[in-house]
Amino acid sequence: MSKCYVTAIITPKAGQEEALKKATLDNIPLVRKEPGCLRYDLHALAEGGKFLFYEIWADKAALDVHAASAHMARYHEKTDHLLAGPLEIRIWSALDTR
Repeated sequence: MSKCYVTAIITPKAGQEEALKKATLDNIPLVRKEPGCLRYDLHALAEGGKFLFYEIWADKAALDVHAASAHMARYHEKTDHLLAGPLEIRIWSALDTR
């Protein structure tokens, strides 16, 4: 099984940046405890207005378990109304990761 690399861009509604950031930061420790979570890093766009997750999962199965987890369902319930649009999620394959 090969590692699974993910980027997820999150765009908050205007004025909801801090609320979204707080809810997201509160959820991170739960995700990092998941089996198969190798990396789960949150970044903010330097100009503001967007957040980016960079994730590495042991395999696609671990990512699928993450997506279906109860804490992610609760996170989406808490934050969906704070978003300007859908998450932009991309799953990547490694070519050279030295």
